[in-house]
Amino acid sequence: MQIDQSAEIEVVRAAYGKLAFKYHPDHNNDPNATEQMSLLNEAFDIISNPSKRKEYDANYQQLKNQQTRQQTIAHQATKPYASYTRQEWEQQWNERMRNNSKIRFQWEQWSG
Repeated sequence: MQIDQSAEIEVVRAAYGKLAFKYHPDHNNDPNATEQMSLLNEAFDIISNPSKRKEYDANYQQLKNQQTRQQTIAHQATKPYASYTRQEWEQQWNERMRNNSKIRFQWEQWSG
């Protein structure tokens, strides 16, 4: 399950329902099931509430812009006259987002 950032609440609820059933500790023997369910509930709480979702999206965009600036500065320091290929940039961006935005990427990880 990969939901779009602008997904309607019905899509979010359906995705949550599937994941909640899959990762609920009563149905999942994984020792981390309780933590996974807690993260899923936290993510659903944010995504299903329009004001929290708007705030989260704004913070996410601010983080994304900040990381882009940091990457640009780091890139200029290491490769002052070269530019990243799109693939290099995307690879580094995805790695940083996986490390820094646990909730958003938990949705993608669980959908595997």
